[in-house]
Amino acid sequence: MTSLNDLRKQFLDYFGTRQHAVIPSAPLVPQNDPTLLFVNAGMVPFKNIFTGAETPPAPRAVSAQKCVRAGGKHNDLDNVGYTGRHQTFFEMLGNFSFGDYFKEGAIELAWEFVTRDLGLDKTRLMISVHPSDEDAVGMWKRIAGVPDERIVRLEENFWAMGDTGPCGTNTEIFYDHGPEIEGGPLARVRDGDLIRVDAGGGRLDVHVDPAVLLARAPAAAPPSGATLGRALFEPMRRLVGPADRGASIFTPSVPELAEALR
Repeated sequence: MTSLNDLRKQFLDYFGTRQHAVIPSAPLVPQNDPTLLFVNAGMVPFKNIFTGAETPPAPRAVSAQKCVRAGGKHNDLDNVGYTGRHQTFFEMLGNFSFGDYFKEGAIELAWEFVTRDLGLDKTRLMISVHPSDEDAVGMWKRIAGVPDERIVRLEENFWAMGDTGPCGTNTEIFYDHGPEIEGGPLARVRDGDLIRVDAGGGRLDVHVDPAVLLARAPAAAPPSGATLGRALFEPMRRLVGPADRGASIFTPSVPELAEALR
């Protein structure tokens, strides 16, 4: 089974060999940002670059940023244990362009990484775009050959942090778990996006939840959807109680306790 350390290295190496400066994870407590108690997204250490207050270290960057989401606008605490993808502490893998490539380049890189380096089946991948973003639709068709039936238009494909500031449409790659999941295509991608491309306000970043990607790796993606819990939380789950007690990793109380131990 692919380990989280292997996946992190694979992501950083992929973009590092494509002229991205590999940036170490910033501390969880922001050093020069009084607006946040904790870093809650991979782009936080680059906020001053996006707003023009600082000069970027390179035109392209990639990082594996440790994040906490336990309050404020991004609060995942109440979802822990009720979905297979929410944690309050996680790493966000992200590649960033500071005035270099834009949406087309980001789509090319994301698609190559997911289909070639991770080896995911192209026919199981779905794309979401904002209803107004026909440019993205055209790029997915031209670059990746994604057919119309695997592209969905969602109003939620719009990134913004507040009423003012950088914002814009985004596009996402999802993994289709197959027709055995009831509810149609959107229900079958219930565990969240693999990769999201955010573009707006003259900025662009591409970010990845490594835990979600780990659950999609070809050697670690059984239909049960439990790979994420087994791979990342099993050691903590065993501390919560004996394995023969029969509690699922997705029984809310088990991941809640495992999350606290982690």
